[in-house]
Amino acid sequence: METLLKELIVGIKKGEPSALEKLVLNVGPMLFSFVFRILYNHQDTEDVLQETFTIIFKKAGQKNPTEGSARSWIYSIAKNEALRVLRKRKADKNPDDSFPRGEQKVPTTTGNIEPEDIDQALKSVPIDLRIPFLMKECLDLTYEEISLLTDKDKSLVAQEIFRARKLLRETLEKHRT
Repeated sequence: METLLKELIVGIKKGEPSALEKLVLNVGPMLFSFVFRILYNHQDTEDVLQETFTIIFKKAGQKNPTEGSARSWIYSIAKNEALRVLRKRKADKNPDDSFPRGEQKVPTTTGNIEPEDIDQALKSVPIDLRIPFLMKECLDLTYEEISLLTDKDKSLVAQEIFRARKLLRETLEKHRT
């Protein structure tokens, strides 16, 4: 996947029209899931993805394909844009945290726990723990990649993911009883 992403970024840099489209098709669904679970708002998520791909298009010429991970670069842009929206919401003091029905759900095989319950429990996890957790569980990034994206030590990333899992487990246990 990494090789493909680097090739697509080079293609965007060269002005190949299909490169951006292929990039959207390859990472769009995973990015949507990741950003949605930060923002919990369909429209904001779509706006962040559009801005993310716009930034990728504009900055592809500055990205050296031999340096660093293309996947990490892309997810870093999406994460920063999602956090920008969260800061704006906080500044506006009018956050829309309502859970839109019919959106993508976190897959589950945990017996009687519904996907909606997992999403609700995930919303209760503080954003500073939720982001590394989502990077690990939804995007399957390594601790090293998450460390680079969040500018945190790898051991701190592992601790935050552990704490997020623990909070999720506790919240879901309370829901069962």
